[in-house]
Amino acid sequence: DAAPVLSPGDGLAARLNRELVPLYRRELEGLGLEARGFYFRQRSLQRGTLIGFREETILELIDSELPAYDAYAILRAGLGELALLIAASGRDVIAYEPHRHGRAAIEAGAAHLESVGLLDPGKITIFARPNPEHFACARILGIGLKAGRGANQAIDEQFRRTAAFDALLVDLGFFLRR
Repeated sequence: DAAPVLSPGDGLAARLNRELVPLYRRELEGLGLEARGFYFRQRSLQRGTLIGFREETILELIDSELPAYDAYAILRAGLGELALLIAASGRDVIAYEPHRHGRAAIEAGAAHLESVGLLDPGKITIFARPNPEHFACARILGIGLKAGRGANQAIDEQFRRTAAFDALLVDLGFFLRR
């Protein structure tokens, strides 16, 4: 039997923040100058938040407005704030993060959440970049809220690979500003 899906009303984001903020503060402090790419997340962590309103709202949207998918693929997953929240809600997640420090943070966060019983083992899989083989047999919602930020060549490659998703949730504001 599958674990029950938890919703935002269960205080899931607050529980994850209590567990992950101290862990990520230590992780980023240990990186020194290499952590400069995570500047905005460092500021959030100083305020005691990793998973915020945006991530909670997306989980609420998934819960209340979208059909169920076999898995949820997060493009440019960063430190895993959205990927870990969706996975902790009981859904299968594929996190794509091109930066090795981001992937390491997601792995550390997932391992910690598993150790305290907030994440079922195997709910999150982490890759550097999308590969159509990852979703050959499943209905997958691609979530690309950070996709499209960066060099044009990288943007084009990201979106060429999204054709394999059954649906795609993106931040249209990025495209409107371009």
